[in-house]
Amino acid sequence: MQTGDAAMGAELLTATLGYLEDELPGYIEHADRYGSEWCYVVRGDTEKALAAIETQVEHGHLEGWYFWRKHPEMEPLWGTPRFEAAMQRVAEDLARQRENLSRMKAEAGL
Repeated sequence: MQTGDAAMGAELLTATLGYLEDELPGYIEHADRYGSEWCYVVRGDTEKALAAIETQVEHGHLEGWYFWRKHPEMEPLWGTPRFEAAMQRVAEDLARQRENLSRMKAEAGL
């Protein structure tokens, strides 16, 4: 879509989501899978995008949080209560990780 070929982009988006939803029914719910949130948000399906993000956060898969928060494609989600709640959970988890790291360094005398 960003190359200027909106029709081809829409076709690829539909094919990708069809594959994820029809061919791999457990893909979206599986905590180790990610990426579908991007397809959903581009399609305008914020409900499914949020559900995918919530699943990842619930299972501690936080590798995408920075991009969810900063990438302009995700702007339709910004400020929504569910998105902000997910980002709050991420912030809390990261704070716990920092505390644990500080504690481990102190215990090791570093």
